[in-house]
Amino acid sequence: MLGINEILRGRYRIIKQLGRGGMGAVYEAHDNVFDTTVALKEILVDLTKVTTPKQQQMVRNAFEREAKILAMVKHEAFPHVRDYFVETDSQYLVMELVDGEDLGSLLERRQSPFPLANVLHWTTQLLDALDYLHGLNPPVVHRDIKPQNLKLTSRGKIKLLDFGIAKGKDAPAEATISNQTFVAATLNYSPLEQILRVLDPTFQEVITQRFDEKSTRAISQAADAKSDLYALGATIYHLLTNKLPIDALKRAMETWAGKPDPLQYPSKVNPEIPNEVSDWILRAMELEHDNRFPSAVEMHNSLQNALEGEKRREEENKKAEWTAQQQKLAEERRHAEEEQNRRTQEHKRLLDESEAKRKLAEQQAAEAQKRLTDSQGRGDIDKTIANFPTTSEQPPTVFSTGNIAGQPTTAPPSPFNQAPQETMMSDSARELPRQVFTTETPTVTGQNKYSTDQIVTGGAPPKKSSKLVWLIPVLGLLFLIVGGAIGAWFLLGPSDEPVVVNNATVNKSPATNTNGQASKPTPPDGMVYIEGATFTMGADKGDAAEMPAHEETVKSFFMDKYEVTREDYAKCVEAGSCTAPVTWKNNTYAEGTAKFPVVGVNYDQARDYAKWAGKRLPKEEEWEFAARGADKREFPWGKTWESGKANANGASKDFSAVGKFSGASPFDVYDMVGNAWEWTSSEFKAYPKGTLPPNALKGDLRVIRGGSYESTPQYASTTYRTGWLAQGAPTYNQTGFRCVKDIAP
Repeated sequence: MLGINEILRGRYRIIKQLGRGGMGAVYEAHDNVFDTTVALKEILVDLTKVTTPKQQQMVRNAFEREAKILAMVKHEAFPHVRDYFVETDSQYLVMELVDGEDLGSLLERRQSPFPLANVLHWTTQLLDALDYLHGLNPPVVHRDIKPQNLKLTSRGKIKLLDFGIAKGKDAPAEATISNQTFVAATLNYSPLEQILRVLDPTFQEVITQRFDEKSTRAISQAADAKSDLYALGATIYHLLTNKLPIDALKRAMETWAGKPDPLQYPSKVNPEIPNEVSDWILRAMELEHDNRFPSAVEMHNSLQNALEGEKRREEENKKAEWTAQQQKLAEERRHAEEEQNRRTQEHKRLLDESEAKRKLAEQQAAEAQKRLTDSQGRGDIDKTIANFPTTSEQPPTVFSTGNIAGQPTTAPPSPFNQAPQETMMSDSARELPRQVFTTETPTVTGQNKYSTDQIVTGGAPPKKSSKLVWLIPVLGLLFLIVGGAIGAWFLLGPSDEPVVVNNATVNKSPATNTNGQASKPTPPDGMVYIEGATFTMGADKGDAAEMPAHEETVKSFFMDKYEVTREDYAKCVEAGSCTAPVTWKNNTYAEGTAKFPVVGVNYDQARDYAKWAGKRLPKEEEWEFAARGADKREFPWGKTWESGKANANGASKDFSAVGKFSGASPFDVYDMVGNAWEWTSSEFKAYPKGTLPPNALKGDLRVIRGGSYESTPQYASTTYRTGWLAQGAPTYNQTGFRCVKDIAP
């Protein structure tokens, strides 16, 4: 073991040990010549097993082979070799220092499968690297692909490390460092032909005797490109299931004995894996060499076909679901239209009935007015006067509108408070006595002792006209009919009562200001107004964490229209209130990415920015309501995925400027899905009556939403949710945020 600050070859100063295994160790070192940091790989030689000159030469040859292989490899998936040398019983490779952490360590800490989209993204990179490696002249077989040899860089790229047991196509197994090296290629990821060739001879003979033909064929098969493809398939199996695959030898002995293959179907271990992808993995892990994919290119093409098939199946399912929903909506609309028609017809019937009654009342009133006018003519008054008594000492009294013959003026009684025996008279009827009976009018008969003035101004009241008796009930009926019509209109006509639209309670008549216009608060620059409502949150299908669908109510608030950009975040860094993301160099972002969403920030960094900006991080329910609205959208723009609406599902290979894609939410908020995952302030907990996935991370988890540019529609949706460590996660390279602001009362 090398000591800290120890200098090798007068050039490389040891800084720290990065890792150690049975064959040696890897150190971080400083190259004093080029003033840069490098990775120094130390390969220890077991002198007890390397005693003869021939064995020592084999060791040197194997070491030089790895160095030369790496030196001629020019691909971004492999580290670049700078130097190699030998000192005493150790050999050293000087390579490019790769940042990041290996997938084996990440998986162990995560304790749950990686998302399908991430693994398939890494797989595409690895297949391209293997196609390059197998296409060299001569072809090179890695023979040790496993999660521990795959390093995820800070930029989300995969590096394939450790060529310690790599060989050219024609190199015999005996030409490697030792048979012990093959054991280093973990059995769980190695193909059958690679395991059988390094077994203890006694055990190898037992297997050959029991399974002669099949085992002999496997033993005679040399490791080649298909061997690497088996190891890649086994690695993908582990990353997607978090379950170590059963080694090929155990599987072979079970199947050769006529028993089922003990390797579990991937989709049964993790239901999130589509069946098409599971079948693709198992073909790569076929025990029979000839049944595997013939090349990395074929394996990549088959993966694309599997994904297309899975996509078509999802689209068919969504189409069938959409069709069922449309049929249900059509049925609901039909019932609503029938009910509306019924109410309209009933409304019309009542109006027609009311109109008929009104016209009848008007007709009856007109007839009553005509009879009243006729009854007030001269002939009726003459008859009334003729009926006055002629022998009474007191003159009869009639109503007067003026001071006639010195009698006191008496106002005519009101038609609304008459005594039962008083006579109702129109103005024309009251004026008629003054026009007909003046003070100069002679007496009606020669026998009458009283003058006309006395007749007009005194005496007993006249008898009530029999033609006026029915007028009061008719007018009362008229009031009742007209009042009933008005009441029916108000009962069946439009109202301002609140109604429910798309599961959100709203009013028919919006709140208005003094000008009669809808009143909404003005959002700050760069933000939009989200009016609070009750909505459906979550879903009844999908990941366990997003189920079940349930109602939530949010208050009105303001939300950033776009994700916080790198230039926005840089202002907070310059102000000393925020720390720069780990991916930035010299506290600044890469040139040309100012409008990209800021990523590489943990929860505390996002919260610090929001506080500095006078805002806060959104609650999970606020985020989902702003993304989907009240009509249960699966995506911000609707219920089906549409290409070009979001930076996801292969739309690009990197982040993009915020607002570039057109898929805005109902509230005109952009990039709610895709581009970058977004922090919320909510802790990752199960919904009411729901459960979290059994493989969920442990610790201080905060909900992140929306997916990233690498996400498929399953994850880049308005309802998918997952928990991510607020601090100390393996990476934050795809995690950003946006802010909200409370509305002052």
